[in-house]
Amino acid sequence: MRSPDHIPSEATSDGKWRFYGETSPEPTAWLIKGLLPETGAALLSGQWGTYKTTVALDISVSIMAGLKFANRFRVKRTGGVVYLAPEGSSGLESRVSAIAHARGLTKPLPFAWRADCPPLISFDAVDKLTKMVASAAAGLRRRFNVPVVLIFVDTIVAAAQ
Repeated sequence: MRSPDHIPSEATSDGKWRFYGETSPEPTAWLIKGLLPETGAALLSGQWGTYKTTVALDISVSIMAGLKFANRFRVKRTGGVVYLAPEGSSGLESRVSAIAHARGLTKPLPFAWRADCPPLISFDAVDKLTKMVASAAAGLRRRFNVPVVLIFVDTIVAAAQ
């Protein structure tokens, strides 16, 4: 039997299969080193009352200000944060403010939020989300001259309905 590194090239002619060892892997581009990738999706999950929103807002402050998250994880790319909060948006501003002040920040931060989110299971959710984020991004660019680097949906369950 031949080893996997001797597979004839015609076996992969459709271009969709990739095989371990064919190429050197690209290093992961991080938004927060070792914790949150620069692109893609991540999930912050847990039971009700386990401080998920507080952690999300602390991550947000770290990203906006370029501070280490949890005094440990280095922020690799700073910028604006868009926060869609169909559940519990009424206290976001005071919570962000408290976290920022606790970390020694007093200036306004590039944080945009709203209390609604299109139902994520609807057929046009991506189009609606794209337009919402583009609107927030334009405001953040105008006010702070920063790109959006992080988008939170809090919570996925509330946004799916």
